[in-house]
Amino acid sequence: MNLARPLYDPEAQICLIRDCIALGARSTTIMFMTGLTKRRVLRYLTDPASRCRGNLPYRPDEWLFDGVLQERLHAAVLIARYRRIVRHGYGPAEALISAYRHCLAQYGSAKNAEPDDGPEHVGFRLNFDRAFGLVSHLEGRWVAKAPTIGVIRCSECSSEYVHPTAKAGPTGRCPSCESVQRYAMNRRFRDVFPARVIPDQADCQLQFVRQILS
Repeated sequence: MNLARPLYDPEAQICLIRDCIALGARSTTIMFMTGLTKRRVLRYLTDPASRCRGNLPYRPDEWLFDGVLQERLHAAVLIARYRRIVRHGYGPAEALISAYRHCLAQYGSAKNAEPDDGPEHVGFRLNFDRAFGLVSHLEGRWVAKAPTIGVIRCSECSSEYVHPTAKAGPTGRCPSCESVQRYAMNRRFRDVFPARVIPDQADCQLQFVRQILS
């Protein structure tokens, strides 16, 4: 396990800690991301849930690959966004926070879902600690000594998804292909991912021409 190098900019330290707390990170997660001691991190935590002990969901092989389809889909979206941000030159902590915020903006927070909400309002299925564990094991940093998961491209749909590196070849199921197969058969799945009507291109072109001529 490798702690990040401590940030020597006090303002940057505080901003990173507050960002992590706002996204629901536990104290141990914040320690690894900031490189600060537990005592210093606990100064900023007022929610008892963030101080809780016990095993943290850092290892993807314990919950992801045989888990719920939505979790595997959301993991693929998170990692794709994270890698895109890193390619633009951002550090891992900044990229993880930005990617997680993007997923919350796209799917909503599962914590904010009401009991009477329909299945389409379940929100983003990964908490911040699990997202942290995904990035850790993807790059072999923080809680992982070496990469244990990777990203592969599906030969059928060309979508990228998370896959354990211990397996040789794409032996895991592609969540995108599996979601397409389930869509017609599973009503709950259709409620979670409602169909969108794609406008006819010819009608769009005709409306555009009418606007020009009017």
